[in-house]
Amino acid sequence: MGMGSQVFILPYLDSIGGFTLLFITVTIVAAWIATSGPRLSYFGIQLALAFYLINLQEFKIETSLTVARDRVVGILLGLFMMWLVFDHLWSAPTVVEMRKTFISLLRLLAQLAREPVSSNQSVAIERSYSLRETINSRFNQVRALADALWFEFGPSRQQDLALRSRILGWQAQLRMLFISCVALVKYRLRFPGFELPEPVRRAENEFEESLAHTLDGMADRLEGKALNQGQLRNGAGTASSPFPKASQKDHLQKVNNGDEPVPAQAREGPQDLETAFARLTDSVKSSASAETPAALSANLQSFLPLSQRIAALAVSLDKEISS
Repeated sequence: MGMGSQVFILPYLDSIGGFTLLFITVTIVAAWIATSGPRLSYFGIQLALAFYLINLQEFKIETSLTVARDRVVGILLGLFMMWLVFDHLWSAPTVVEMRKTFISLLRLLAQLAREPVSSNQSVAIERSYSLRETINSRFNQVRALADALWFEFGPSRQQDLALRSRILGWQAQLRMLFISCVALVKYRLRFPGFELPEPVRRAENEFEESLAHTLDGMADRLEGKALNQGQLRNGAGTASSPFPKASQKDHLQKVNNGDEPVPAQAREGPQDLETAFARLTDSVKSSASAETPAALSANLQSFLPLSQRIAALAVSLDKEISS
């Protein structure tokens, strides 16, 4: 914009008033972009900075393109150094960071599910709130890395974009699971109006522990740990192992890329979660008897569908990651 104004606009301006109008127009456009959002704000700042550096060097209209040329050369040099360092000398693919961030998101959600209840309710609320804020920041980080992945090129670009699409699909389900778990925290913290009978509370603790185990299993599967543990149980390289010893490393890479499914022995979390939910359902039904107060009975009726939704989302997400 600075070079364009020098070539096409400034030659036709002969007063400070015309230059002021140009200055105001460019400043408004740059400020609008700078305040639009975190992904475009830096572009707006650079737009204003480049225009000011080119056209506000002296107390007169700048007629030389030397300053603009130097700025363009500096930008190209910076882009070349970024390409050299980050793509060749110190490569850190965005898809790898995106996978790591999503795995940490699964583990944080598992931590939220198994977070112990403190005797001090204010401390428990503060810890829960802090953990929820961290999880929200991880969601935003995965989204930002997914946007940055479009600007990476290389021989594995198509595979990276395919994994990006899968992770974004998983994240949509995981966000719904997170919102449901936040609603379930009210029962764990025993807020007024969300109290549960003691047998139901014990079953709820078992259900949340199974949920955390399932989420950790998903994270282990994405890291390849679930496959290694399954092979250790069956004996790596033996006839009972689902994959020959020579091809274990190759298959593990294919599992991580989503090209091959995970063996059945590495998928025990969903069965435990479904069993825990069945026990929770029996406990709720046995507690919702005729002697139960009406308010508590209504509370149980709203608690059970929420737990059912959480179990269904977790099982569905586990199947998606395992497929």
